Amino acid sequence: MTYEQSDYNEEQDELVMQLNVHINDLPSEILLAVFCNLSPVDLKDARLVCRQWNNVILDKAAWIRAFDNKFQTGDVFASVTGSDRWILEYFGRLAALRTWAKAKSWSKLYSLVNNEYGQVDQVVADFVHDRLLTFSRALGTVTSCTLTLGKNQVFIPENHVFASTLAYDVNWTYLCVGKISGEVYLKNLITATSSGSSRTSVTCLKTCAEPVAGVRMNSDFDKHRERADILVVTKSGILQFLDLDAHAHGEIRLDDTALYLDSDFKSRIVVITSKYINVIDFASRKPQQKIAHGWEFDAKPCVCDVDFYDSNVVLGLADVFKVFHIDGNTFSVAEGNIHPSLSIIGGTIQECDKERNTQIAGGDGRLYALTVSNGSVAVFELREARSPIEFKTTIMPFADDRTPQNIHMYTKVALNSSVIAIGALADWIHFYDSHSGHYLREGAKVSRKLTRNGMVPILYIKFAHNGAGGVVVSGDVVQYFKFGESMLDSKRPNTPQDLDMRNKRTIQQHIKNQLDEYTELEHHKEVLAQLADKFNGTTFENEQEELRVAMALSASTVDVEDSDLERVLALLREDVASPMSHQAEMVEDWESPEPATYNIGSSRALESAVDVEELEDEILQRVLKLSMLEH
Repeated sequence: MTYEQSDYNEEQDELVMQLNVHINDLPSEILLAVFCNLSPVDLKDARLVCRQWNNVILDKAAWIRAFDNKFQTGDVFASVTGSDRWILEYFGRLAALRTWAKAKSWSKLYSLVNNEYGQVDQVVADFVHDRLLTFSRALGTVTSCTLTLGKNQVFIPENHVFASTLAYDVNWTYLCVGKISGEVYLKNLITATSSGSSRTSVTCLKTCAEPVAGVRMNSDFDKHRERADILVVTKSGILQFLDLDAHAHGEIRLDDTALYLDSDFKSRIVVITSKYINVIDFASRKPQQKIAHGWEFDAKPCVCDVDFYDSNVVLGLADVFKVFHIDGNTFSVAEGNIHPSLSIIGGTIQECDKERNTQIAGGDGRLYALTVSNGSVAVFELREARSPIEFKTTIMPFADDRTPQNIHMYTKVALNSSVIAIGALADWIHFYDSHSGHYLREGAKVSRKLTRNGMVPILYIKFAHNGAGGVVVSGDVVQYFKFGESMLDSKRPNTPQDLDMRNKRTIQQHIKNQLDEYTELEHHKEVLAQLADKFNGTTFENEQEELRVAMALSASTVDVEDSDLERVLALLREDVASPMSHQAEMVEDWESPEPATYNIGSSRALESAVDVEELEDEILQRVLKLSMLEH
């Protein structure tokens, strides 16, 4: 090999060494871009390779991009599990989507028999305590029942004082209405349904000189009634604070036409007027901010919601919507638009009942859905909105040719951190992924036997907080649905399931058998208790048994007899020996032939035997006392 060839080979080797770059030689930014294309499961395993990979994977940006590639969630999204561990959030989201998409569906359809006109203005659903409440503003009626089965229905009929209702609010205890004439009435739903109550259930809280624009009640009332639990705002913008006894706790004049009122009764009160967003501190009852929203409303806008857990206000009209983020004495505004040829007809905010925690996986975002005039539904992230607001997904639920025509104006929406439900009629409801917009499944089937003249429009949809389920209210027809787990058995577990309920004698015999079993069980427990007391030494049959047990215990606990006990035993032996010798003398006298002597000896012998028994009892008592003194 020549000298030139050797130089050439060395250059080739150096070039190969330069081109042979290992993955660990790449900078962290390149590794991060590579790892973002992995699934979250592979990402979890890849961090175990080396320390450098672990440091890169611990970067939150890697997980955010991995989730975005898998679920199209974006930088901030609503958490399914509420955990700060990304891998738990990944598996929790997968499980939730799998349940909504493929699990078996269960549903229960029932009718609100007392709401014969099918007019419902407000629905309150409690999935934890299994109860449902509906209110009709036109009639002033309230209906409540169990949520899952529709049983135990309670109907509160209309009242003439609730005519011409302009504002209202209802919870499980009270109904508060504000009238056009200016009166504010409070109705106690507990006393209204109690037949034995002599108290009136309706109270006039306030009489204003102008129409009432809005009322709000605190769901957690003050038992001592020392704070304001009811907020009332008039058309001219006078905000009043009242308690349940109609006592005023102050008022604020906003000097503008009030259109909307809301509060969390902890930190803030928000009043939307024709030109401003008024933020009032609840504790001090002093205005904090007055923000011009940029419109001049003459009625409540179609999009109007407040996120008290992160201080956001959403307003929208026509083809423009805005998100106002309030931070102390400052605020920021994010604005978005839809196509100019379309208009916004409604908005739905994701259900939430906790303060925002940015440390959990996804940053604890919150979704908001806009219903558009063409039937589409657009979803965007509320808590991290930036101008111009971009939609995470836009769903066209009515694009299918099999969809009934002209039902998009009845569109109702419900959404949580993973799923969005879009429905129009009682038998037409579909579920989608709330972030990617992927179709998941159709809603549970609805029987037509409870409908009048075809299917009625949906008035209300709400998801359960714990599980894949919810409720749909369509006029006077209610459907409770659940995916995955089976429905609760409609029969109570302690009822005779296998017996003929129509046979009264069979039912009575079943009740008698259960009573006999209960009596026998109680007797058995009593016998066991008596035996336990007897063998544990807590009860005795007589006094002598108790004395013998005491002597046995003293003998078992004292191994060596002390001097006092020896003296007592010596006295006992002497006392026993003297009567025995005396008794022997009596026996000798008894053997003599004299009858008088025989009679006297016999009586004395009997007396001495009795004395011996009494003496033994006395000695036993003395020994017992001495043993007690020793212990």
